[in-house]
Amino acid sequence: MGTFPYLASGTRFALPQSGETPDFGGTRPANAAARSDGWPQVLALLAGLTR
Repeated sequence: MGTFPYLASGTRFALPQSGETPDFGGTRPANAAARSDGWPQVLALLAGLTR
């Protein structure tokens, strides 16, 4: 599940409208790899906006 970096694996969010906690799929290792890859890209994007 794509979430904020450093959020504990397996953290689930409840939808505010219904209270449901959807299963977005993926595996813990794959999600961790995606977070590791994506976070530096987010930081690079933000750094580029401040110039």
